[in-house]
Amino acid sequence: MLKNVFKGFLMLATVAAGSSVIADSWIQVGPGGGGRFRLPEVSCDGNKAMIATDMGSYFHGEIGEGKSKFTIGSRHTNGGYYKGGFFYHPTRPELVFSGSSSTFSISTDGGKNWTVLAGEWDTNGSRFVGPSLVVFSPYKPDLGYAWFENHRSKLPPMLFKSDDAGKTWMKQSFMPENKGFLQSIFFKQDGSSLWGFEKAIMNMVYGTNELVVVKELTGADKLKALSGTEKELYAPVNVNRQGYVLVSDDAGKSWNKKVLGKGYSFSYFKAAADKPGKAYFVHSVPGGATKDDVKGRTVYKTEDGFNTWKPVLFRYIKMANFNIKNPVWTSDAWGWGVSPQGLAVCRNNSDIVITSDCTQAYLTRDGGKSWETLACKTSGSVKTQEGGMPVMSAYNYYIDPHNYQNRYIAMNDFCNWFSYDGNKTWAQYNKGNPYPHNVYTMEIDPDKPGRIWAGSCKNHDLPHWKWLNKRRRLLDLGTVMVSDDYGKSWNIPSEDCGLPKGNVPGVALDPKSPVDSRHLWAAVWNKGFFASTDGGNTWVEKNNGISKYNKRAFKIKYDKFGRLWGITSLNGGALYLSKDRGENWKFAFRRRGVEIFTGITIDDKDENVVYASALVNYSAKKGGGIWKSVDGGKTWAPSLEGVSCWGVYIHPQNKDLLVACINDKGLLISRDAGKSWKEIEDFPAKVPIGVTFDPKNSETVYISCFGSSIWKGTIK
Repeated sequence: MLKNVFKGFLMLATVAAGSSVIADSWIQVGPGGGGRFRLPEVSCDGNKAMIATDMGSYFHGEIGEGKSKFTIGSRHTNGGYYKGGFFYHPTRPELVFSGSSSTFSISTDGGKNWTVLAGEWDTNGSRFVGPSLVVFSPYKPDLGYAWFENHRSKLPPMLFKSDDAGKTWMKQSFMPENKGFLQSIFFKQDGSSLWGFEKAIMNMVYGTNELVVVKELTGADKLKALSGTEKELYAPVNVNRQGYVLVSDDAGKSWNKKVLGKGYSFSYFKAAADKPGKAYFVHSVPGGATKDDVKGRTVYKTEDGFNTWKPVLFRYIKMANFNIKNPVWTSDAWGWGVSPQGLAVCRNNSDIVITSDCTQAYLTRDGGKSWETLACKTSGSVKTQEGGMPVMSAYNYYIDPHNYQNRYIAMNDFCNWFSYDGNKTWAQYNKGNPYPHNVYTMEIDPDKPGRIWAGSCKNHDLPHWKWLNKRRRLLDLGTVMVSDDYGKSWNIPSEDCGLPKGNVPGVALDPKSPVDSRHLWAAVWNKGFFASTDGGNTWVEKNNGISKYNKRAFKIKYDKFGRLWGITSLNGGALYLSKDRGENWKFAFRRRGVEIFTGITIDDKDENVVYASALVNYSAKKGGGIWKSVDGGKTWAPSLEGVSCWGVYIHPQNKDLLVACINDKGLLISRDAGKSWKEIEDFPAKVPIGVTFDPKNSETVYISCFGSSIWKGTIK
């Protein structure tokens, strides 16, 4: 471990111990892809890559020798929402830095293991701790700078300098005023450097801390990036959707303006460091792409200094110029219609490029002539193999009691994933589903093979605390649908069935009701609870006793003892109990500050033992935890407080063995019925939601995860 270093009165960074590589005891068995991949980066030798996501996870991979393999990164020392992304050293491919919402970290093995750098940036008053820019000189490789933007703080940005390849950092005080945020630093062979701020390009002579303006930007013009070679250097500028490029052929001493045309606004820009005149860029334009027109929502390339440029990525399988070598399910999903979410160009070989979008990451090794998908594997058909880079949110995983090889996932973003070969391949089945977006729950009929009920929803991520934000648009669309062919096709009730349109995150079944007229209950967000006595064809409202101030019904559960439990969530959330099949409800658990309820678990062998879980209200910084009742819900005692818990699960063979899903902390295990808890250190995902025990081997578990799909492992 590195020790604290002091020079004068300036504190340098301290480094905490790193964490271990993800253990082989957990494997990803759900479909990969499907979430937003962001801010990819490539090592200088073109053999390694890093890719962030918008779900708190990241992946490190090997892409050399014509092959690619990615692994989910450690959740312990490097995670959170990635602000700046990853930053490879320009000459040392094993050295990489990251800037996330929670840490500024360094890796000396290409991103496999990380150590956290501690410094003044930890107390900068910003929600985002990590840097938005880390740059090292390729000519003086120990020299580098890290830039921290405090856009959510009243404090000004901070700049730190390292003279030992990132081991220690010293705060700098020479930053200019009124030049905006720092976007790029370009190091020149003579030791000097060009600094690209939003409102100016400035030069620094080596050995000084003096910045001199070489190009001022006026009005609404804002510089986006600065990259290229000393013979051909580019600085893209955005101004009211009329972007242009500043070009210098004398190492930044003078600049000429090149207008690309109406509507160009740069999102990402990377000029080649190995070939003057070559650059890749992404620009944002209104409207989505179509199969006949990418409408600017792609990667563009120039090889002649912007005399000409052309699109080089065609992601949609029905496009005439489709150039994905290994098409997968995302090639026909909506992600292809939005602009790429990042762009990385290899320093030593600019034909190697990685970009990403809302469902996939793409790699080209030939300068954009052809691309390969990275996030999921294909079986050579419409099906997708298990594994890859999972980013979709799985709320539950099911093993069909009638056919052990049939596996189903209640998935958000892209719903209705089914495997009929024990996880080997997956495919979506949404025939007849008018809302093919999100499913939170399924109910499998125990007596009629093939019959499955599922609650469909237009909105995802319920009951995440982000829905406390009133500016978020809630779409009351969804229903209870049923399949009689193991999920391959679906039917929905008529519009006058009595079930209002709305998100349906909860469905419950009475397994003792008549097979041909099953008794069901549905939790409808913002509408409360509803019941059906004919298998879901007609419905009746059942909200007697439910608070009129919160009908955000999230879950409903019918236990083997004939009791019905209902959960409402977010502001004013509560746990309800009905002993007459939903005709009347009473509060079972309601406590001030505990509102974002997520789960209810009943011991099948003891009707008195019940567990409830809730998330922390992050605005109030309280309310989360696990509570236990030993008298059937009459009284409650805390088992674990101060954590965001998505659910508690009881081992089917040992009621004292509990598994808890904790937001940002992974899995916790208790072997004494909740008296004490211990973290499962090697579990890879940050946010587990559900636990499914294998019916043939209860030591085998399948963990459903928010933003990480399904993981399989062993708990003894």
